[in-house]
Parts: sequence; C-alpha cells; structure tokens
Amino acid sequence: MKTFVIIFVVACFAGALGDLLTPEQLSKLKEYKDSCITESGVDPALVENAKKGEVTQPTEQLNCFAACMLKKFAVMLPDGTIDFDSIKDKIPDSVDKEKAEAVLDKCKDVDGANDCAKGGAVMQCFMENKSVLFEN
Repeated sequence: MKTFVIIFVVACFAGALGDLLTPEQLSKLKEYKDSCITESGVDPALVENAKKGEVTQPTEQLNCFAACMLKKFAVMLPDGTIDFDSIKDKIPDSVDKEKAEAVLDKCKDVDGANDCAKGGAVMQCFMENKSVLFEN
C-alpha cells in the first residue's frame, strides 16, 4: 500500500499509473475514484479532463474530489493538513527519491480556505510539477 500511496500522490492523475500499479491497486484506485466522484458530485468527464491536464479552472466539485482522494489515501489528515513527511517516507525504489522530494517540497506550502480548496491546490501543484519525475 505504501508504494500505491506515493505513486498516486506523486503521479497524481498521470496516465502512467496503469504501468506502475498492480491489478489490486488499480481496483482500489477505481473504488476510491468512484466513491469520491459520488461524494463530491463532480462530473466524471471533468475528472478525466483533469487527468489529461486539460482543466485550467478547477470547479469546487473537482477540488472536493481531489480532497476526497487525498483523504482516502490518508495523505490529507482529518484537520486538513497534508502529511508530506509520511509521503516522503513511503517513496518506493521505483521512483527517483530526489525528484519526488523536489515535487513534494514545491507543493508543501500550498494552502486553501478549506479542505476542498487545499486539496485542489495540492493536486494542481502535483500536476504542474510531475514532469520533474520523468526528466533524465
């Protein structure tokens, strides 16, 4: 599960997830995604567009979806803080630790007025910086 958490958080909605996760992890990810779509009321098409990096103005529902996913993975704590130290401790060998920590460090000070705003801002930060992971 620890590899699953960091791959999800660092790669966020990246298409590369299918290559990095086991079938069980993909099933759990789908379960969480479906649950968070229902809970947040977000249009599933908007989630898919966000996954492709095609959303420039996230909606409140998309931000709440992001917060929900972070909570499901126990990355966003009940008080709304993001446990970046825990994420760093769980970086698997298959991910360049230095690059992953650089992304996490860029996003650690992101904040929001509430859990949804913060969740959306953190996920947006991950999306904006995930290319660092794939640099040579």
